[in-house]
Amino acid sequence: MTPVDTYTAQATVGDVNKGISNHKNLESNDSALLVFGNGDGGGGALPKMLENLRRIRAVNNTHRELPPVSMGSTVEQFFEDIERDSKEGKTLPVWRGELYLEFHRGTYTSHSSIKKGNRKSEILLRDVERLATLATLFKSERSSYAYPKATIDDCWEKVLLNQFHDVLPGSAIGMVYDDADQLYSEVHKDCQVLLEDALGVLLSDTVPLSKNSPISQPFNVIGVNTTPFARRDIIKIPLSGVGQNLLSKPAQTTVDGKHCYVLLQTQENEALAQPAAVPSEHGPVSACTNGSDHVILRSPTLQLTISQGRITSLYDVKLKRELLPKGRTGGLVIFEDRPNYWDAWDVEIHHLEKPTPLQFSGVHVIAEGPLRASVQTQVSSDRARLTSPFLWMRSQVSQSYHTYKLRDAKDVRFVATTKENSRPLFTFDAEVDWHERHEILKFELPLDINDTVATYESQFGWVQRTTLKNTTLDAAKFEVCGHKFADFSEYGYGVALLSESKYGYACEGNVLRLSLLRAATAPDAEQDQGKHEFSWAVLPHVGSFLESDVPRAAYIFNSPLHLRAVPQNAHHHPSIVSRSPFWLEGSPNVFLETIKRGDDDDFDSKSASKTVILRLYEAFGGHGRVQLRTSPHVRVVDAYLTNLLEDHKTALSFVSDADSDANNHAATSSSCRLDLDFRGFEVKTVKLVIADKNWVPGAQSDDGASTSKHSSWIRETLQATFKTGVTRPLAWRKHQLYQLARLVQDETDAICGALAKDLSKPRVEVLFAEIGAIVERATKSAEQLDTWAKPEHPEVPDWQKGWKPTILKAPKGTVLIISPWNYPVILTFQPLLGAIAAGCCAVIKPSELIPHLSQLIADLLPKYLDSSAYRVVNGAVQEATKLLELQWDHIFYTGNNRVARIIASAAAKYLTPLSLELGGKSPVLVDPAYDMDLAAKRILWGKCNNAGQICVAPDYVLVHWTKQAELVQGFKKAYKSFFPDGALGDSHYGSIVNELHFDRLSSLLDRTKGEKVTDVLEGRKDAARKRIEPTLVINVKDGDSLLEEELFGPILPIIPMDGLGEAIAFINARSHPLVLYAFTEDPIFKQQLIDETQSGGIVFNDTFQQLAVNELPFAGVGESGYGCQVMKYTYDAFTQLRSSIDIPKEAEPFLQLRYPPHAPEAVEALTSAAYLPIPRSTPDGC
Repeated sequence: MTPVDTYTAQATVGDVNKGISNHKNLESNDSALLVFGNGDGGGGALPKMLENLRRIRAVNNTHRELPPVSMGSTVEQFFEDIERDSKEGKTLPVWRGELYLEFHRGTYTSHSSIKKGNRKSEILLRDVERLATLATLFKSERSSYAYPKATIDDCWEKVLLNQFHDVLPGSAIGMVYDDADQLYSEVHKDCQVLLEDALGVLLSDTVPLSKNSPISQPFNVIGVNTTPFARRDIIKIPLSGVGQNLLSKPAQTTVDGKHCYVLLQTQENEALAQPAAVPSEHGPVSACTNGSDHVILRSPTLQLTISQGRITSLYDVKLKRELLPKGRTGGLVIFEDRPNYWDAWDVEIHHLEKPTPLQFSGVHVIAEGPLRASVQTQVSSDRARLTSPFLWMRSQVSQSYHTYKLRDAKDVRFVATTKENSRPLFTFDAEVDWHERHEILKFELPLDINDTVATYESQFGWVQRTTLKNTTLDAAKFEVCGHKFADFSEYGYGVALLSESKYGYACEGNVLRLSLLRAATAPDAEQDQGKHEFSWAVLPHVGSFLESDVPRAAYIFNSPLHLRAVPQNAHHHPSIVSRSPFWLEGSPNVFLETIKRGDDDDFDSKSASKTVILRLYEAFGGHGRVQLRTSPHVRVVDAYLTNLLEDHKTALSFVSDADSDANNHAATSSSCRLDLDFRGFEVKTVKLVIADKNWVPGAQSDDGASTSKHSSWIRETLQATFKTGVTRPLAWRKHQLYQLARLVQDETDAICGALAKDLSKPRVEVLFAEIGAIVERATKSAEQLDTWAKPEHPEVPDWQKGWKPTILKAPKGTVLIISPWNYPVILTFQPLLGAIAAGCCAVIKPSELIPHLSQLIADLLPKYLDSSAYRVVNGAVQEATKLLELQWDHIFYTGNNRVARIIASAAAKYLTPLSLELGGKSPVLVDPAYDMDLAAKRILWGKCNNAGQICVAPDYVLVHWTKQAELVQGFKKAYKSFFPDGALGDSHYGSIVNELHFDRLSSLLDRTKGEKVTDVLEGRKDAARKRIEPTLVINVKDGDSLLEEELFGPILPIIPMDGLGEAIAFINARSHPLVLYAFTEDPIFKQQLIDETQSGGIVFNDTFQQLAVNELPFAGVGESGYGCQVMKYTYDAFTQLRSSIDIPKEAEPFLQLRYPPHAPEAVEALTSAAYLPIPRSTPDGC
């Protein structure tokens, strides 16, 4: 509680004062939170309360008797202020332990039927989710089964509705429970149908085995195990119709000869429990009595004695240890229960002062062993008659058995574990006809165990409470809320109580108790009146709690097998059904709790991929490491760590057993492994993306359905990631940028090797033009990101400055990057750098023309970057088409004009913004006065990069006709210096990307009307290696084949001109080029080109080198593209400039004029801008 000590304060002076006078930590922080308003449907904060606070705040301006009042802040801001002022909590006091609410302990027990409905429904829905998920994974191709998401959600909503205050606590009025019981009945009915549907898919030749479903033909029996644990279960089935396989197993027959007991057994992570023979090393259990007041239940390791109606002995035979203190007895006890105030809510400590021990009577043996021994007793009080029809014990020495009585499928019972040295478990199965008032029924067991704390299960963990009353805090914890167990242990030994529907426990001194029923009379006068059925169990164990199998035993105790009858001639069940497809190896303290489908799935049964959610938790409070493994029959495509809402937090990488290479991102036919580390009580949620068994990522189907669904799923996954906000923190973005730099630096050899295979690209060229550029730009982007992302505050008139006008830098969202083949590293990762820096998620579509590098990028990216935010889609036209059918927040394309028009058309459907980095025919002008040798050398160097296959390569040369021959000689000199032995065999010269482009270039050369030079640069070819040497063609005229399209190859036409004017006209007659190169020292020449031409960029006296300047934008214009890139300009492309103003209340006097009706002076002020004087001007500026 806050210092005000209520969450429904009335905002009075006393409430405000209490915030300081009742403040326990003024030395650390002098703020208090006032939570005011009428709660529980009372109307919330009222105007009177707000007026009170306004007046208190006003009084504080002149009087210091009251603390200052600050209004208008949020609770989040309050805690942020405390966090800041306390140096992130360092100056605050530290309390280790729980903040215990000393009220409402009776709600752990009130309304038994609601507690039972809640527990049974939660576990039943967990089973339905698990089995329905498996059914969708392993159904036959002919099956139309689909995951019943709508029905499951409806059932969960009903269960969650009943968990609302005050329903599950048992503190509502009576009519509420009529509705609640009906909801639980509907959940049970629907879940039984869903279970049968799922099991009908998984075990199609079986039927449910229950008393209400007799089997007319010989049958065998199996049990569906929905836990991840090994177990042995004893079931009771009718002898009529039992198959020969069951009759061959040693079994116990009931006294009437109509039923038998059969042992079912599973190993760890097995889904089907099969009939098994009783191991020879396990001795029989027995029950013997010398009358109605003395009975002994005995196994080779434990013995329980009931004498004169009470449990007088619990004896470990193997250790020769009595577990009950001398002279003490255990059993049922009724306490008088009269709370001071809230009847259904509270149970007070003084109820323990008036116990009435109850005695078992009419004890008689109903099963003598060897598998099961049990007795039936009766217990009576003044107005209640309690029947305990089955008090039994299992038959084994070192491993426990789970026992079922088959009255109805919902009434199956079981217990214990297969842990070595495990003790049998004593189960009490009670039927109670309850008509008490203001009484509470408990089961208690005094124990000869010495410890000061007891352990109680909570959801996904446990809490420990003291067993002493040293302080008032200790004494207040006399009743404890627990889930499936309570344990009291010392070094070497302990005893636990297990429950399948109760939540109230206690351990006072050395007495362990379980609260079973209450009898409050308000607000429901008939609370718990009538008949009840429930079970609990006593589990002795060797070792302390942390060494025991108690959490596992309690888990199994609450998770019955689903029994199925199998016709004797039925087919053997496949291994994919008999074993769980997901299991854990490693630390035994980590449990796999949940297997379900992802909430965001498309539950169309034909979906190409699906997601499975696995929830794991550490159960003992320590560290653990496990390997999450998957079946070879489940094809895992991706894995993510998510929050409980299944929002992606971190991408996880699977390791395939068939290929231990960590880069093997998707498994195909082998099982996969995922390593997970846990802290104490940590809960992890893992999302696995599972491909359809007939689906291969990136494969083309006839109708493209698989590709479309996969692309859509990736886009939706990235959108979900973006919505979580994980990409927004600058620290996260910087890390991804540095990781991208590490990728290209660490994997240099692999990248160079892939480009050598795809393009025969020289290593030196890859290092300086691609890898080096990415390392430098990624690093610098990270270093400058704080400056780029900083909000801007524009200069505004003084009267608007109080509005805080701000330009925010917001990421656009989820973007698509389509990159080319020619410089695939830099032209893929350079746009990605901008997307990362801006905080966007991105899908990358590399070119299909470089298969080795494209696959390498797909393999490496998830190794270095967060694959919940950045993904690769490989493929050709079909994959690109499907991607373009989706809605993106920005598309960045680098390539040719033809494809750009297709992309622009697709983007227009959603009005998606575009960056188009294209190309075109980039001309070179050579001033007659310039050094021809130097010009030729620099032009040829630019043309030879990647064999001319780059958008900024010189496309043609314009030179005065008198200088053409001199320029050609300069080219020949440069060529001989670059390639003394010719370019075709030089390792530093690249190849044409494929035969199609090789043939295209060859055709252009064959059709040209220009003149090829001789000796060198004459166009020799090596078709086998797809190489064409640098080729000069002179005297080319307008209309030639070499001027039809961007050459994108090592061909360089030279066009003689009469002068600069003709050259400019020639350039302007064509589409605007990406870059215009000019070699001149004449400033007039330069300015004339700037003024009279248009191009994406203009470069004087060199080629290609503009790409080395990180601070300049790289962009086209018109046909050569639009949108900028490189460093900050790429960041800007993926960033939305978001305008913001924040107009304070204090501005209201200035804004008053805008409100109607408008007085004449208001009209004059509002329209004054329309009459501003306009300065005089002339065309020449004079």
